[in-house]
Amino acid sequence: MTILPLNKEMFAWKEKVTIVLELKNVPKIFVKIFEFHSENYYWSTLKPITSSINLEGLIPAFEQTFDFDKPKQVKFNHTFEFPQLNNRRGVFIIDFFSNGINSWAVIKKGSLSHVMKPAQNCLEFYILDENKEVCKGEKTGIWVSGFFYPANKEKGGKIEIPYQTSYQTKDCILLDDDFSEVAKIELHEDTYFLTLGCFIPLETLIVGN
Repeated sequence: MTILPLNKEMFAWKEKVTIVLELKNVPKIFVKIFEFHSENYYWSTLKPITSSINLEGLIPAFEQTFDFDKPKQVKFNHTFEFPQLNNRRGVFIIDFFSNGINSWAVIKKGSLSHVMKPAQNCLEFYILDENKEVCKGEKTGIWVSGFFYPANKEKGGKIEIPYQTSYQTKDCILLDDDFSEVAKIELHEDTYFLTLGCFIPLETLIVGN
């Protein structure tokens, strides 16, 4: 039982999830789907979720059994479809179990990114979904250095983060409703400068003064 490398790990929010496995001598497969609360995990690790994660203590959101009647010596591919994940956004772990062997697939539906521009009094951030649309939900914002900076819906989803005392690159959590993602953001220091243009008549200049 092998999850083939041709499978995708990231799907669009409304995209159907399918996983292709290579099977041999597998009369029955038990499938469990775990829905992962990524924000709590990111809080403790600030690292992406991988297949090495510990599922102990988690209760599956969905369970299903598949039976096969292929001869034991025949190797074949089978495509598993998961309509339970249609139109859902989040991180899901799909566990395939047969003959005492587990194979896991980490599936992420949806994605978040961000853009930044300096403003007069702060840094302005916007969180974008996988369609590059600005997120403006009630729980949209950025967690960084223990502080939460919410998006202002009345200002088009703008997130204002103060200038820092020095340039820094920070790990952060991008949040939109119940979906989150880890990222790195650049926090700039506030700088001031003055540009002056003037005219000095040459006859007013005195050597040494």
